[in-house]
Amino acid sequence: MPKRKQVFNNRGDNELFRDEWEDVVLAPKIDLLQHVGINLGDLPKKVYDFIKIRPEDLELFSEENGRTYLPFPRDPTSIVFSDKDSSFQVPQCESYPIRDKLNEKFGYILNFGGSVWALEWCPNISSPGEQYLAIGGYKSSVDEHHPIGRKQKTDLNQAIQIWKINCSIDNFAMEEEENQTFINKPKLDMVICHEYGCVFDMQWCPYGILAVSFGNGTIGIFSIPKPDSIRKYFGEPLDSMKPIYELSLPQTMCWTVSWGGHYKISTGCTNGDIATWNIFDILKQKYVNNVFDDPEVTYPINYMRAHDSCIRQIVWNSPTSPSHTLSCGHDGRLQIIEDRDPMFKNMFQRIRDFMSTVCWPCHYGGIVYADSDNTVRYIRMDDLRKTTGLIMHHANVWAPVTWYRIGFKEDEVTVRYYHNIKSKETTGTYHNAESFTSGGTLGLVRVDSVHRK
Repeated sequence: MPKRKQVFNNRGDNELFRDEWEDVVLAPKIDLLQHVGINLGDLPKKVYDFIKIRPEDLELFSEENGRTYLPFPRDPTSIVFSDKDSSFQVPQCESYPIRDKLNEKFGYILNFGGSVWALEWCPNISSPGEQYLAIGGYKSSVDEHHPIGRKQKTDLNQAIQIWKINCSIDNFAMEEEENQTFINKPKLDMVICHEYGCVFDMQWCPYGILAVSFGNGTIGIFSIPKPDSIRKYFGEPLDSMKPIYELSLPQTMCWTVSWGGHYKISTGCTNGDIATWNIFDILKQKYVNNVFDDPEVTYPINYMRAHDSCIRQIVWNSPTSPSHTLSCGHDGRLQIIEDRDPMFKNMFQRIRDFMSTVCWPCHYGGIVYADSDNTVRYIRMDDLRKTTGLIMHHANVWAPVTWYRIGFKEDEVTVRYYHNIKSKETTGTYHNAESFTSGGTLGLVRVDSVHRK
């Protein structure tokens, strides 16, 4: 097949980007990726060193008690790749190497067990052999439903799973005598049990601080220690851990969460409001000054009506100089709000449908969102009236990333992954990560590496 046409990137330097991703989507090779954007190593160091987690802040659960917090037990779902005949199964809380079935691919399939609503890499981990992925969602994969805006009041015992994944090239390239496999398969390294309900959204701060929005309407701020440090005191870390701080609002639920640098947290609410807290000052008052309920510190620094209905996603423009938020919601609006003048809203896109996802790459001169036709579109910031279609989908888009297609055959109770999908019209995209993740309602999480032949 002939190569797709060469395209110019939109970074303003007129550099010609050769589209060498091949004519089928196998994922880009690592030597084609460019490190762009913010280097997390340049962020301020030791920002939250004043937060100390003590052994008495944790409680070790027995296996019998801990299982009541994990997703409901169910039989494994059969999995088959599009060009393969044999199926395989992944039990709950276990993983399976993709290369065992597809020699040209490196990656894994993890079984979270419930419906996946949030998964996030822990940032700023220097060792590729110690990458941690947090996964949260519902206990059930198909039977659990939560109406928007109704706080969860029953079955609040839930868990956040922390998986350890070795992303080093040596791990991917290792071969055993009879079968190609990995040195260290991903493992469920720590389970954080809590009583706040299902997980709607979560995001890491670059300092081991995890913000999570829960089914009971609150946001919990967790300081997550390394699992190995927990084992020194408790053995296997199946722990009950309370948030170091809780954020909540009256008459509404905090549905989404986004870090504005290391010191601000914003939430999009189910009633269309946006609230922003200076979480750094709040935690410093608690841990340094021993003051817990000072209204001047604990109240939101900004609170505004932003949308006419629930907010599906909110993101900041920069992790180092956060000044603007970008949000979308079920009113079909896409708008930017400046932090210093929150009453002025710049709505530059609206559709007659729910708008589910948007991203604001800090290294790119524009934003990406999904429209009502399930098309991922790009808007340049210097011309907000013009959009460019990037790629089309045949189902709802929950996040603007295309890697493979997945189908489910109810009569066979089988999940089928489709590879070698023909590329649609696209432009060059830049990413500095070396592995990507995706999750779904069935509880299966797919981790793909760009290390391949």
